Amino acid sequence: MGTSDTDFASKKYVDDNSDSDHSTLVASLRANANISGGGVITVNGSGFIKNSQRFIVISNGRGTHFSNSGYFNIDIPTSGTITGVGGAFNRSATANGVQLGSWEALYYILPIGSARTSLAANFRVAAYTANLVIPEEWVLIAMKNGDTGGKYHIIDKYILAAGESINTAAAANTSVKKHTKTITIESPTSSDDITIFRTDDAITVKEVIAVSTGSSPNTRFRLRHSTNRAVTGNVLSTNLATTSTTVGNRATLSDATIPANSWVWIEMIAARGTNVTLSVNIRYVID
Repeated sequence: MGTSDTDFASKKYVDDNSDSDHSTLVASLRANANISGGGVITVNGSGFIKNSQRFIVISNGRGTHFSNSGYFNIDIPTSGTITGVGGAFNRSATANGVQLGSWEALYYILPIGSARTSLAANFRVAAYTANLVIPEEWVLIAMKNGDTGGKYHIIDKYILAAGESINTAAAANTSVKKHTKTITIESPTSSDDITIFRTDDAITVKEVIAVSTGSSPNTRFRLRHSTNRAVTGNVLSTNLATTSTTVGNRATLSDATIPANSWVWIEMIAARGTNVTLSVNIRYVID
C-alpha cells in the first residue's frame, strides 16, 4: 500500500522513532530560526525578491541527519521555474529573483543528508487556497502579508515594502525601521523657507506625505537637503500641490539619498486657502 505525502508528513516521526529521524526533525525545525545572511536583500516594485549573497543555516548540526557539510547555503534563484503548491501557480525566476503575491510564501527544501549547495529545484511558492501540509524540512524564506500594506517578511528578521532593500551586513536592527519627522506650519505663505531637521546619519527618504486643515487649502511646496544650509541644495521632493484634508497627498521623490550631517528644509511656492495649517510628514530609514 502506498503512502501519501500527507501521511508521510504527519506520521513519519511518530511511526519511526529512530534516533536519526528524531535528530533530523529537531534540526529541521530549528533551522527556521537559524537562517542568517543574504547580503543586500531587495524587493523590487513588482514584488520580486532576491538576495545578493547566500542565506545560510549553520551550526545547526552536521551529519547524514542534516547537512554533510555542517551548513546549507540558500540562494534565491534568478532563472528556471519555481513550483507552486497550496494553490499557488508555477512562476519563472528572473534576474530580479522570485515574485510573491499577497499571502504567498517562498520556501526552501533543505536537502537533508546532502552537501551545502543551494538547489534551485528545491524552492517552492506556497499559497493557502488548496490543502497542503508543509514538511518539516521546508524552511520559510519570505512571505507577503496582505494585512501590513503588502509588506514582505524575510527570514523572519526583515520587513520590506515593494521597492525597498536592506544591506544585512550593515543593518543594526532585525527589521527595516522607518523613522519620521513632521513639520506643521500655521498659515503658510509663498515666501516660507523653513528648516525641518538635521541628520547626523546618512538616510534614505521613503515617503513624503502632506495634509492640510482649513478651508479650500491649496499649498505648493518642495523639500531640499544639503550639508550647507546656505546653498540651493538638492531637491528631495518635487513641487507638490497639497489639497487633501483627509488621507494626504504623496510627493514625488527626486534625490532621496541624504548624506550624513545634512539639513532638510521646506520651500513654499504658493499658498492659498483660509485658516490653513499644513503638516508634512517625512518617513526615512537610516542607511
